[in-house]
Amino acid sequence: MVYLALILLLAAHALPWAKRSRLETSPSKILFLFSAITTIPYIGLIAGDSGLSSVRYLISSDFDENLIKFCLIYSLGLLGFLFGSSFGYSSNAAKLIAYPMRAAENSRISCVAVAYLSCLVVIALTFVKLDQVGGLAQLWANIALRSEALAGTGFLDVFIYPFGYLAVVFAIYAVSFGRKYSILSAVVVFFLVAICFSAFGGRKNTLYLIVFAVLAAKIYNKKISFVSPGFLFVYAAGAAFFFYVLLFRLEAQGGVENPLSMVDVVANLSYGDTYLFITDYFSRHPLWLGSVFGDIPLRILSSAPPALLPPVDDGVYIRTLAEGIDVRPSTAFGAMYPSSWPPESYGSGYANFGVLGVFLFFWIKGLVCGVVGKWAKLNGYGPFSLVLFFSAILGFHISNLRLIQFAVLVVGMLLISTALNQVGRLRIRR
Repeated sequence: MVYLALILLLAAHALPWAKRSRLETSPSKILFLFSAITTIPYIGLIAGDSGLSSVRYLISSDFDENLIKFCLIYSLGLLGFLFGSSFGYSSNAAKLIAYPMRAAENSRISCVAVAYLSCLVVIALTFVKLDQVGGLAQLWANIALRSEALAGTGFLDVFIYPFGYLAVVFAIYAVSFGRKYSILSAVVVFFLVAICFSAFGGRKNTLYLIVFAVLAAKIYNKKISFVSPGFLFVYAAGAAFFFYVLLFRLEAQGGVENPLSMVDVVANLSYGDTYLFITDYFSRHPLWLGSVFGDIPLRILSSAPPALLPPVDDGVYIRTLAEGIDVRPSTAFGAMYPSSWPPESYGSGYANFGVLGVFLFFWIKGLVCGVVGKWAKLNGYGPFSLVLFFSAILGFHISNLRLIQFAVLVVGMLLISTALNQVGRLRIRR
């Protein structure tokens, strides 16, 4: 039965490929591809050997039954995303959203100026952020305490990451105007931004940057192939980056006694264990029924010390529950385990409303991605719309942390677009 459930999970991930559409502009294909990479290999491993799961000892029900249940519910969630994406794309909502970056995208000179200016802002803010944490050497010497060291610097991320994504996508967009020498400029901008993103020991934003660059390059030049030598080099570099940063961080945390295995890498890439724990725990305990979303106004509006307020990251609840501490929203952060297992749309949906919640939360995520995807198409997949489109697919989830992160990204992009659009109006005629 476990393997039949795994086959169903594989079949669910293959559904978007039944329809002819370009991978780089299909929210379903992009999401399902990433979901397949991060979910199926690990679930396949623990289906064959449950001892490989780090939450095996936390699962009270029969492990195989819980695994089957997860595969069925996750597959249902993927169907919800497909329905939501189709509904959002076919609606007229996208036509109601203004597009703020037309002036900046009108000429190659404007695009190059925006790319360079955005890159310089990322570099400058990176130095400011490093200065606030005592410098690069100090941060990497204490990388095991990375979250604590970076506390209080999040306001800079409102600008660092949107500016970084825009710099790279605008640089690639500028190449589409012609002028072969601008390819080198785009490569330089990409590496400068990637170095800045990686300076703080994180992996997600740098990997997203690689994905954004690959998909943008394909959109703006339909002749290139996803399996071209240049892209294969980028894939290899991305895989090496993920592996070595993971190895370094685990060693710094004292978590690597033996050589890092491929199982470790696959497990670290997946949210599978978190999802399995949530499926088991909330099958036996009361659901939250949406109460966790009340943490957001409490956190934003209250002037109390952070330790006395509920966490911004609802994954702290999940990690605390895994430690055997019984907590429910809205418990003060100071009373919980200081770490997080992000629940994402699956975990948040199941913890709040069970199976129906998973379908509903995936449907909402699909709806947002469908609307943003149609909006991006209506605006010619301009760099600004493309960054928001990719961000919605990969970063938007119905959970407190991801909702706040996505809102911060959108606000940051809108603030940035106001300034950059003025730069775009100052066209340099050659």
